[in-house]
Amino acid sequence: MLDHRFFVSVPRHFEGLILNELTALHCRNLKQSGTGFYFNGSLEEAYRVVIWSRLANRVLLPIAAAELYGSEELYQCALEQTWEDHLSKESTFVIDVASTKRGEKKTGLDHSRYAALKLKDAIVDRLRDKFGVRPSVDRENPDVRVHLAITSKGVQISIDLGGGSLHQRGYRQYAGQAPLKENLAAGLLIQSGWLSHDDSQNSDQRLLVDPMCGSGTLLIEGAMMAYNIAPGLYRDINKLAGWKLFPRKTCQRLLSEARAAVVEPGKDVCFYGFDKDAETLEMARKSFRFLGLESVASLKRLDIKDWAPSSFHFHSRFGLVVTNPPYGERLGSLPVVSELYRKLGIGLKHYFPGWEAAVFTSNSGLAHRLGMRSHQKHSFMNGPLFCELLRFHIPAQSEAGPELNRQQTPAWNPSEEMFYNRLAKNRKKMKKWLKREGISCYRLYDADMPEFNAAVDVYENHAVCFEYAAPKSINPDKAEKRRFEMLHVLPEFLGIDTDHLHYKVRQRQKGNQQYQRRASTDHKMIVNEGGHSFWVNLVDFLDSGLFLDSRTMRQILKEEARGADVLNLFCYTGSASVYAAGGGARSVTSVDLSARYLEWAEENMKLNGFTGRAFQYIPSDAFEFLKEEKKYYDLIFLDPPSFSNSKKFRGTFDIQRDHVPLISLAMSRLRSRGILYFMCNLRDFALNEDELKKRRILCEEITKQTIPLDFQRNRKIHRSFKLTWS
Repeated sequence: MLDHRFFVSVPRHFEGLILNELTALHCRNLKQSGTGFYFNGSLEEAYRVVIWSRLANRVLLPIAAAELYGSEELYQCALEQTWEDHLSKESTFVIDVASTKRGEKKTGLDHSRYAALKLKDAIVDRLRDKFGVRPSVDRENPDVRVHLAITSKGVQISIDLGGGSLHQRGYRQYAGQAPLKENLAAGLLIQSGWLSHDDSQNSDQRLLVDPMCGSGTLLIEGAMMAYNIAPGLYRDINKLAGWKLFPRKTCQRLLSEARAAVVEPGKDVCFYGFDKDAETLEMARKSFRFLGLESVASLKRLDIKDWAPSSFHFHSRFGLVVTNPPYGERLGSLPVVSELYRKLGIGLKHYFPGWEAAVFTSNSGLAHRLGMRSHQKHSFMNGPLFCELLRFHIPAQSEAGPELNRQQTPAWNPSEEMFYNRLAKNRKKMKKWLKREGISCYRLYDADMPEFNAAVDVYENHAVCFEYAAPKSINPDKAEKRRFEMLHVLPEFLGIDTDHLHYKVRQRQKGNQQYQRRASTDHKMIVNEGGHSFWVNLVDFLDSGLFLDSRTMRQILKEEARGADVLNLFCYTGSASVYAAGGGARSVTSVDLSARYLEWAEENMKLNGFTGRAFQYIPSDAFEFLKEEKKYYDLIFLDPPSFSNSKKFRGTFDIQRDHVPLISLAMSRLRSRGILYFMCNLRDFALNEDELKKRRILCEEITKQTIPLDFQRNRKIHRSFKLTWS
């Protein structure tokens, strides 16, 4: 048989695993190159790898490799290849590109789509000259997949023998949210010791459990390994029959051999999956059913918080638990995910004593919440995320610890005790004040201790933890440890559910980042302040929609508003407008450039019963509005952002640079006995009183009166001024 040189690509950190697999498949002259291996062999040997490799991404037949620079050199290189040996005039093809940044820089092919286009042009031009017919590109069902790799060593052009990524086994069409790729799942199982010769399980006692199985990828791959089902058995390899060198009879024989090698499943259930999502569980059932393995799988809807002794009935005392829990990549989900890991650790120790466990995660801080020390760690990549597979010997029953849902005093370390005590001290200091003022939304903690560099705002039975972004000089591992200590303590101290604690990172904002949407949950809730109700969103935006430090200023506006025509510029969500209306204002005009926030402001007004023509909402830039406005007002509230470069705003707005013309314009709409309250959040803001005095504007700083008790630690949270005509 004619020998070829093939290349098998794998995910990063799979190199050792794929070497063992390719050796077991009798591949010859193996040589590593990057994240893959070359080997020598016949097409039969290559297609045996296509059918039997559980770990490979692709099996490629290189037809050209070159060090080149630029798209024209790529075109010439491809044009010289004998494409007529691979494609007929009826054949369709498509090009896949894999590139690295170093490769793009070295080759000058920094636009992979353009590189693919030049390669396609070369193939088309060559075949048109040979056949007189232009071949077609078919992105969905091509006869031949051409693969272009762009690396620091140059380019390699190959025929993809598998017709695409081999992680697509063919046993399912759909997957749940954020699924594992099948070859990654297989690698995790092999590294976890599933079916290894040195595990403690006898052949009739092999149990695999995934307590958060989702669409069942880990369980299905484990079952395919257990019953010797070739991962390529259900791939439609024959769809590549349009490749002129495709060995149809050889592949049919290899597939027949693979079918004959399948082990008949026994009667005992060996694979147990649990998940809270019924839809993804049904996907897992369909996959097991497709493989003919439904008799060995038990899939049950069960949330980890509902684990109980009656949840688990196994025919063996030992097994392997392997799972891929959420990573907490969406920052707001960290408190919930942190608690999930804690419960997972307790559950593993209580319900699986003496078992082996493997947990796959990208977050070492969350892994610490398991409360178990791993005896082995293995590095992997899950897409762009660096992850670790942590392996554990679960303690025997006598060491298992508390039940999952038993009420218990939290075991806190000295740092957590210190944080808890500071929270208690702050709440004790404010307790009488909060009760007297009827305040249910307040700042409990504001970086009181350098170890815990965060702010904690309470919104009735919810809370937001704003972690101030740590400087680069702080050890990231230490910062992460403090983060999870806070998330551990806060729900317990506040007496709230973990999913009522929302975590965010507060850092220096550029432009309008402070007001941009971070998620799209529309997670709104109603809170109360000053006898009024407000919609807040603690999830989707950095800020909630209710600035707590402005609480006293809103009350001042309310006291001044009776019978007044009120103008609220940069109104945001209209909380000041609600207070003014509640104070008996004759009219309230709310102005903001953002349609979203103006709609929010109107919703807040309606929530409090303020509707009708007296309440106007103007979608406009404040400068443009003031230049065109003819009406005069008795009370104006001006609370602009420190900086803005909104696309809707012409140019940029800088409060330090632009406050004099802005205030002057606003004062031009103020009646002779009126009052303008100006508030600014720029920490080093300096009011240009001399320039304002030249314009007959009297300034009185009232910052001390407007900083509420819960913000006394941060007296630079805002500056506020009372402006009148002289």
